[in-house]
Amino acid sequence: MIIIGQAHGLPAVFGGVIASGAILFVVCMGINRILKFFPPIVLGAFLTMVGVTLIPTAFENLAGGAGAVNFGSPINLVLGFGVLLLIVLLNQFGNTLLRSTALLIGLGTGTLLAIPFGLVDLSPVAGAALFDFNLPFHFGIPEFRLDAILIMTLFSVINMVQCIGVFAFLDNVRGTTTDEVTITRGMRAQSLSQMMAGVFNSFPSAMFNENVSVVKLSGNDSRQSVAFAAVMLLILSLCPKLSTFITCIPTPVIGGAMVALFGTIAAAGVSILAKVDLSDNKNTLILGAGLAAGVGAHFTTDAFSGLPEVAAMLFSNGLFMVALVTVVLNVVFNWKSFWEKGQSLPPCEGVAGQLAE
Repeated sequence: MIIIGQAHGLPAVFGGVIASGAILFVVCMGINRILKFFPPIVLGAFLTMVGVTLIPTAFENLAGGAGAVNFGSPINLVLGFGVLLLIVLLNQFGNTLLRSTALLIGLGTGTLLAIPFGLVDLSPVAGAALFDFNLPFHFGIPEFRLDAILIMTLFSVINMVQCIGVFAFLDNVRGTTTDEVTITRGMRAQSLSQMMAGVFNSFPSAMFNENVSVVKLSGNDSRQSVAFAAVMLLILSLCPKLSTFITCIPTPVIGGAMVALFGTIAAAGVSILAKVDLSDNKNTLILGAGLAAGVGAHFTTDAFSGLPEVAAMLFSNGLFMVALVTVVLNVVFNWKSFWEKGQSLPPCEGVAGQLAE
């Protein structure tokens, strides 16, 4: 998006967001053909990589956040690890109510403890507006340029892979199976959300694995709770005072909660991989090569600096690399059964049913 914005301006960025969302909506019609490329070994490697890439950010926040003057100070570490410990203990030993509210209790307790140390600054709340509304096409009528659409479509594909991983993660947490109809509906909702984001001068959203981690830690998977949370987010988006108040939570406190959330994502990936027969040399090679490519790309982004800018951004993305390598190797190693049977790549049967075995 930065590349598009620098070359053509914001109208081209939002035009690419809208058009790529429409393309994703059409692609969702053939989601059953896409899901066969994502057996447990691919999804497990992808989710594990998600956790690996997010945990360093969580630890950075726990220590105070990038660029903080007091980064790594004892008070930051005590607050961060204290919040993490409180969340873990409540989740493990608390009753149903305490488990379901462990994250909120951890964030609230950490914030209160941070006040005497001057880590809570509420002054921005006073200057924030009480009500605000983002008008459609604020930066002008969207421009639909082919290069911008292609770039945004590429990143939408990565987002789609993440969405499939979210469904697998949720199935793993709930012990359920999501059928292809439900996945298609979810993907269409994601594509419609992306198009609306372009209309309201924003960037594509994603199905965050962190939200499934909240389901895991709270034990609350009610649709009513999700709908209520959506209403709360709408209210926050319209009331800058409330949203600004939320941002006043100290960074180390947020970091402690993030470590708990991101750790469950990596654990879910390992849980899915536990269902894979790693005594099979093919599976070991697929997993090993995929994780090596993903971790290497994430922590050595300069390795692709000699490529064109768009290609460098793609290949330096650890999630893109782990998905690309595992999918390609899975197809190569199982191409005979894939083409002969015309079915899913073994041992894949789509997201639906694959985690219940």
